[in-house]
Amino acid sequence: MPKVLINTVGTSILEGFLPSEEIRTLLNSAGSSEKDKNILFSRAQEFVNNKIQNSAKNIGDISAEINCLNKIGVQPGDYLYFLVSDTIDGELCGNLVTKFCRDYFQTECFVKIIPGLQVHDARLFEREGLNNFVEEVIRIYERYRGYEVILNTTGGFKAVVPYTTLLGLVFGLSTYYIFERSNQLIKLPAAPINFDMDILKSLEPVIGEIKDDYMKLPRFLEVTGLQYNDLEKLSGAIVNEDGFVTLSPLGNLIYMRYLFKKGYRVELSRQVRKKLQSGKYDVSTFRSIFSRMEDPVHLKSKLHNEVQGKNVDCDCYKGGNTGERVFYFLEGNTVKICDIFMHDEYDHILQKGNVLRKNYFFEEI
Repeated sequence: MPKVLINTVGTSILEGFLPSEEIRTLLNSAGSSEKDKNILFSRAQEFVNNKIQNSAKNIGDISAEINCLNKIGVQPGDYLYFLVSDTIDGELCGNLVTKFCRDYFQTECFVKIIPGLQVHDARLFEREGLNNFVEEVIRIYERYRGYEVILNTTGGFKAVVPYTTLLGLVFGLSTYYIFERSNQLIKLPAAPINFDMDILKSLEPVIGEIKDDYMKLPRFLEVTGLQYNDLEKLSGAIVNEDGFVTLSPLGNLIYMRYLFKKGYRVELSRQVRKKLQSGKYDVSTFRSIFSRMEDPVHLKSKLHNEVQGKNVDCDCYKGGNTGERVFYFLEGNTVKICDIFMHDEYDHILQKGNVLRKNYFFEEI
């Protein structure tokens, strides 16, 4: 199955090019002059072409992002997303890295400029840039459910690295990074963090307003039903500045995770209900599995879809080193559980039986 790699992009591809006084002048004018922008992009491409020729034996020398992607093992057919800063040099570097990767790795490549992601205005960076960055990563993740989604944090602003790492932990995505001095590929494995999401329920009445704007503290307390002393429980998730409340970038990330966790409901087929009533299966174990399958992030991390074929058109939930297997498919926000098996039955059904959606009838739990 193709991989989806989400990459933050820095300026290492133009190392030795950007400090030139002439180039800095072009950078400053490129935002308002299309002619200067075209000249800048043409000069940069020429610089990179020479760099590529000199790095023929080691493409990792071209840029930090490319070095990491090469070590990860990008294959033709993978999808590469490059998230760049809201600056001329960010757009420039993103396009140059994308062009190289599209030609060299034979992959689909996309550049996404993140509004507000820049270093000249710290308040804009914190208020808009980080939130837009988080939301873009989640949009890509949601679009490719069922794929292996990987985060590459080697390039880009160091300030977004903690949030990228948190995204990996919160959504259960593998995160890769290369330390400049060691040139060793570091992998943080997918290991979803479980938050106590209940406290975030109190934000539901105001989330639409505080996500992108400020709300006066007295009104925030009135609408949510919270007391002033309760604000400490939301520390980190909200920002309380001079009597005005807004959602912090971390709070936005966690709340998005809360929405994912909240999203799915489960329906059992008649066949599954009959099996659970037969006394041959551990009902509590399977009920616990069904409960965990309500969490989209957990469900995606346990997807075992290699079983699909002519006689199986369902996805398979494989919880780990246990014997239980659950066959299901998604219909909107509903997990339709078609059948359940223990491991011996599972092997038999894959060889001689079938698990086809059309053969199952459903009732809500």
